[in-house]
Amino acid sequence: MSERGVTSILIVEDDPVDVKAFSRAAKKADLTLPIEVAPTGDDALQQLQKHRGATVPPVVVITDINMPGLNGHELMEDVRKDGALHKTLFFVLSSSDQTKDIERAYRNGALGYIVKGPSSAAIGSCAHLVKAYCASVSLP
Repeated sequence: MSERGVTSILIVEDDPVDVKAFSRAAKKADLTLPIEVAPTGDDALQQLQKHRGATVPPVVVITDINMPGLNGHELMEDVRKDGALHKTLFFVLSSSDQTKDIERAYRNGALGYIVKGPSSAAIGSCAHLVKAYCASVSLP
């Protein structure tokens, strides 16, 4: 299944509870794209590299910032430097509400930055945002 050229969602998250919450929220939002999971930025980079050569970015990445190994900022920076992957679409879903993290994410090309709260409302908002984005934006 594809929504405007996007073929899947890659969740980069080391907390399985948040991954499960996003999966539930995606179903409620009627987001039908397959969801892949990478528990670290290093794993995500490896998964993204299998999409090299695609003419459009087939994956929407939802990344946390604070993770072991390659963090979300470093993941976005590495992807932006890679000529074959630099058009990858990123949203950030993080517990960090630090201005420096938010600004850095947008400098690295994040399409949106959602701060996780104590409830799962932010995760649900993220799923709806990704659904609306994929349904509304035409990709080259």
